[in-house]
Amino acid sequence: ERDKINARGGIHGRPVELIILDGRRDAKQTIANVRSALETPHLLAMVGLTSSTRGKAVFSALGKEIGASGVPFISHISVSDIFQSHSNVYSTRPSQEAERVPAMAAFLAELGVGSVGFLGRSNAAYIDAIGDGLKESSIAGRLVADHRVPLESDDRRAPLDDAALDRAIADLKEKKAELLVLAVGTNPLFLCVFMCSAMILPTLKTLRKLSSVVLLCRSLSSNVRWIF
Repeated sequence: ERDKINARGGIHGRPVELIILDGRRDAKQTIANVRSALETPHLLAMVGLTSSTRGKAVFSALGKEIGASGVPFISHISVSDIFQSHSNVYSTRPSQEAERVPAMAAFLAELGVGSVGFLGRSNAAYIDAIGDGLKESSIAGRLVADHRVPLESDDRRAPLDDAALDRAIADLKEKKAELLVLAVGTNPLFLCVFMCSAMILPTLKTLRKLSSVVLLCRSLSSNVRWIF
């Protein structure tokens, strides 16, 4: 695409140079890359950042510089609170807080579910946005349990911590959540919402070994109703 643009004379008569910086899914490297981009002479625009968690780290470290630059920044961040104060930053994704959570809450209310539980992976900005958003949504009064389970290590591919998951499952069973909003991720990350009862909650333990939503669906009992 760059070659096509330059073949037509570039932008305002100037050729366009495309610089690709790989953050390697590392927050420190991503921050360094954005800093390097901001220091690039004649910077026209920045495009990138698909992770809200790394995006949060970037804007915490370089938010003032990004805003002061005035350079258009087209991201793929799903948590709009991270960048909403910056008029030059945009996202190609819908907002968890402003769009997805209200739609989820309206749908769950329409189902007539009396009690809702939330089980999410901790230290993930987009998951926190969902969990926190539900607590402030129209179904906040139906939320009977909220658990953010850590991974066993800092490796994002690591399984959920056994002890923390056991405690979360026990509490969900005790609270008798009729519906569970599950946002824990595997590889790749996923979000699924399903109807459940206390009888099938122990099968959440299988999340440690899953690599796809399909396998999770098959692992649960046949009376589970899935809603995507």
